[in-house]
Amino acid sequence: MDRSDLPNRTPDYYTISVCEGPGVGSIQSITIDYYGNVYGGVGMALGKSGTFFTGSVIVGWLSTPERPKEDTLKGFCNGAANNVSAGALFGYGRTYSNGITGTEFGFFAPQIGTSHMDSTSIGSVKSFIDSLSGFIPGQDE
Repeated sequence: MDRSDLPNRTPDYYTISVCEGPGVGSIQSITIDYYGNVYGGVGMALGKSGTFFTGSVIVGWLSTPERPKEDTLKGFCNGAANNVSAGALFGYGRTYSNGITGTEFGFFAPQIGTSHMDSTSIGSVKSFIDSLSGFIPGQDE
């Protein structure tokens, strides 16, 4: 698959993942979707890597010709998901969640494997920024 197979739009979501364990281990991730919703996930991973700790920073697109609606992205990012990915510096992956497929590209520590993860909404970028405003001097409510 090359870039021409992907929708002509900015990514639908961005994910940072960290795995630990040789062969079988745990995985944790943080995902931010196009609309600024933030999700946290944990799960199990099975694969091969060059180090005990490995990870990735990826961008992803749902398999829809148009930008997915916010509810569609929430449905994809919340709940159970299965992923297959591989990379060494640059990598490729596919994630399947709630009947939707996501295609992913990004930076990978050397790895090849599969994972199952459960994710949930943990807020939004806007709510995080709003909560920080209380720590800025001179920002009286």
